[in-house]
Amino acid sequence: MDMAKLQRAWPIVMQKIKEASIPLYSLMLECHLSKKDSGITLVFNKGANFHFKEVSKDFNVALVKKAIKSAIGSEVDIECELQDLESAQKKTEKINANLSANHVIKMMQDSFGAEIIEKTTITKDEDE
Repeated sequence: MDMAKLQRAWPIVMQKIKEASIPLYSLMLECHLSKKDSGITLVFNKGANFHFKEVSKDFNVALVKKAIKSAIGSEVDIECELQDLESAQKKTEKINANLSANHVIKMMQDSFGAEIIEKTTITKDEDE
């Protein structure tokens, strides 16, 4: 499993989770990713015990797995873990940053082997 690819895809994963379950999305905002053997660990700060317990439920883990598979095209084993992390919120904010154009381009290259032929910027006025 390519952790860098998953981290780049994480905003897309979170969007898919949000579309499937806003409560789960809200709970997931309190975790960050950590690589673990062949899968990942969703790490929660000890202050987010409620979030940890809820996300750890089988049906929520299944939703997260489905979102990941949809975003990166492969299945990932998921564990949830509580840790005493002072910087967990900072890591979560960094991973959950908005998608930039370069981020989307890199995801298309990773997922489909896309090549950049020409870059064009669309302004908000042109999009409407």
